[in-house]
Amino acid sequence: GDDKQMLSLSGETLHMIQKEQLLASQGLIVAQHHVKEVVPEIPGLTLKRREKYGDSFLSFYKRTAYSV
Repeated sequence: GDDKQMLSLSGETLHMIQKEQLLASQGLIVAQHHVKEVVPEIPGLTLKRREKYGDSFLSFYKRTAYSV
């Protein structure tokens, strides 16, 4: 059904942003996606907050702070 199509355009986009290092160190990504869309964890990005609006989520990501 349609659920297979819900696999993650947001996830692909977040992965590309992280891979190409497009997010500034203090930057914030706000991703809108359907509640049924499966957004995988992206290494290097940390989900800070998620808010539900109707059939959509707004997910807020920041770069992961690594201890040195």
